[in-house]
Amino acid sequence: MDLQKYKQKTREAALRAGPGLMKVFAIYAVVIALLNLLGYFLETPMYEWSMRVREYMQAGNIELPLPSARVRQGMALSMLLSLMGRIVTAGWVALTLNASRGGEYSWHDLWGSFRNFWKVIVITVVTTLCCTAALWFFIFPGIWLF
Repeated sequence: MDLQKYKQKTREAALRAGPGLMKVFAIYAVVIALLNLLGYFLETPMYEWSMRVREYMQAGNIELPLPSARVRQGMALSMLLSLMGRIVTAGWVALTLNASRGGEYSWHDLWGSFRNFWKVIVITVVTTLCCTAALWFFIFPGIWLF
């Protein structure tokens, strides 16, 4: 298919989806923004702790300060919020695919991927491992060889 046919199919899918998709997108954007904002507030103690560790290392101290309970809880809750964001994003992707194929959708479909919780976790882990491997095996050796 050439570019013109893709553009035409995209226009047809957008017309089938209707204006309600933009309302659902606004809800999705607000949910993701709130999750990221909460994650930011939870990660602030981690940033403070990492700055303290950096100061210890620059001063030549071998014994680094251990993270407090607040830092560990912030890390755990931040990871949980990140996972929730990925699940909501998977719901958004499924919703838009359904809308582009002419199916019915509503904002409740954003939460539909919670049924596939473990699949989303596996996909997240595999994607992270593949990206990390690509970074370590292709980018860094390429920089070193350059």
